[in-house]
Amino acid sequence: MVYLLERSDPAGNDVNCIHDWYCKSRRWKRLMVDRVLPDVLDGIDLEGRVLEIGPGPGLVTEALLDYGVADLTTVEIDPRAAESLRGRFGARVAGGGFGRVLITELDRRFLFRASVAV
Repeated sequence: MVYLLERSDPAGNDVNCIHDWYCKSRRWKRLMVDRVLPDVLDGIDLEGRVLEIGPGPGLVTEALLDYGVADLTTVEIDPRAAESLRGRFGARVAGGGFGRVLITELDRRFLFRASVAV
């Protein structure tokens, strides 16, 4: 039996389907939002700029905004995920309460070049 674990996005990048599925799950959200983030963010000043690398479906992004982050930049390599994040959080930002949320896409070829150059 063959299982398809990767799919290609419109730019031809491979995205691991199991990773994509798990990062959207309630289990992942409970783990990150209820257990990991409270410990990680304890004592951290979130009033300045915050960078989230690899927001995926945005479960942690949403939690960061709920924690009161007002200047959040996310960097995502999957163009579909980045577009989805723009759709989810663009209205929330425009609706008030937050300074800004910048959602950027990073080309995987840049990551490869950067890692080779180091």
